[in-house]
Amino acid sequence: MNCDVNICDNDNSTALIKAIQFQVKECAMILLQSSADPNVMDASGNTALHYAVYSKNTCVAANLLRHKAMIEAKNKVYLDQFYLQLFDIHFF
Repeated sequence: MNCDVNICDNDNSTALIKAIQFQVKECAMILLQSSADPNVMDASGNTALHYAVYSKNTCVAANLLRHKAMIEAKNKVYLDQFYLQLFDIHFF
């Protein structure tokens, strides 16, 4: 069976983004192992890594980086994960 793990909802959120938003770590790991793209941006310009950093989920963030998540990806307010973490900024 072949399914698209990168399909998006109306907000352009993937299952990976939703798993991280709802802090379902096991689901996020399965999606990454199933070739989910960690660099898809939702309607706000946030990637899965933005949400992992925002929720301070270092384990998931590390796994996203291992799966080639772009650490320099900027959201619609032009903030990357480093600045979000450094200044504890919440735009989500």
